[in-house]
Amino acid sequence: MTNEDRGKWFRDISPQQPASEVARKTLAKRLDVVRHYLPLAAMEYEKDIEHVHQLRVGCRRAMAAVTAWKAILPAKPARRVKRMLRKIRRSADDARDHDVLFERFQNSQDIPHEGFNALIDQITQQRQEGQAPIIAMHKKIGRNKFARRVASLMDSIPWQSSEPEPTYAEFAQIRMAAIASEFFDVASGNGGSAKDLHSLRIAGKRLRYAMEIFADAFGNEFREILYPVVEQLQDKLGALNDHNVAQKRFQRIVATIPPNAVAAYLAGLIQEEWAEFTRGRDEFLAWWTTDRIRDLQAGLDQVICKQRSMEVI
Repeated sequence: MTNEDRGKWFRDISPQQPASEVARKTLAKRLDVVRHYLPLAAMEYEKDIEHVHQLRVGCRRAMAAVTAWKAILPAKPARRVKRMLRKIRRSADDARDHDVLFERFQNSQDIPHEGFNALIDQITQQRQEGQAPIIAMHKKIGRNKFARRVASLMDSIPWQSSEPEPTYAEFAQIRMAAIASEFFDVASGNGGSAKDLHSLRIAGKRLRYAMEIFADAFGNEFREILYPVVEQLQDKLGALNDHNVAQKRFQRIVATIPPNAVAAYLAGLIQEEWAEFTRGRDEFLAWWTTDRIRDLQAGLDQVICKQRSMEVI
């Protein structure tokens, strides 16, 4: 599997293709990424920590694809696949958090010598414990069970309604209008607390991954102008989330060790993470203005309405 094959975009999709045909293609690609990374994240994580990260991202994109096409998917097979994807993603959460923590230590300065090795041993042990759920999930699901669930979903996709099947463009217009509306409901009432920013980040993920699924139904502006704004939103919120998670992890560690040089060092890291979160939040709120939200909403509305007008013509 090449890097391009694992990418966010799709190839050889036409706006006038039947919706079910595009659904099969996009779902197959998204689910194949999860199938590819699950054994790597379970058995070869020491070779590359990105395997765990890509597994989680792959699960999120696959879940978003199932959600995007839910109107034409039979409920039971879709629900089973989505539940399986959620379990796989959650199995990797703790391991990924510890990988990020190690990266924080690697980038840190003035690390105390006394007691630091014991701290690293403790975190290493916790990282190994975090690997166990991924291995267990891989053993439980494996390639065969995963393949059976996916095959069951794929076999159920052909259009079965007596009504005429919509084209990919027609379906995309309806779904993107609904998903964008849900996002702006969150964005318009969002504040600056960590909880508010987390809610915005989750809503932004749904919008971003849906845009990737439906990009080929719209014009270049959708992918080249509007999508990068949503991508920036996610990058900025992701960095804030990393600071928040690291701060909480450091606090948990400090609570388990005696007051010594390492504890003082970690207390300094907690302060640094909080300062970075606060600074990043202020910069984000200065960027994520009412005008930017309004421009993004107007841009999406215009593209979606333009697609609707083209369908009528």
